[in-house]
Amino acid sequence: MHVAATDWNVSYRTSTTYEGAMLRVFLLVDDVPNEHGGMGVTVNHPELDGLMFETTDLARAAAQAAGLVRYQPRAEVDAVIAAAAARVDARREAALARRRGA
Repeated sequence: MHVAATDWNVSYRTSTTYEGAMLRVFLLVDDVPNEHGGMGVTVNHPELDGLMFETTDLARAAAQAAGLVRYQPRAEVDAVIAAAAARVDARREAALARRRGA
């Protein structure tokens, strides 16, 4: 499984209007006002966003070569997710216990 290796978001877009896959690389910046009067803007990577590749696999390989993503075995990803869920559950139980005691 490929996971993010930086703050940049990475996706691989395909379409019926063009051949191959487009590499999308962008940041979501939540604390900046946007043109609609709300908050949050998207900043596209100046060099990598929009590059075209023959296949999604080639786009993913380019993202990996650029250091944007890295391969991590699925079991390791699942273990990280399970550990985070356990921490959330423990915090929830502690908050409920405090509430019952108050």
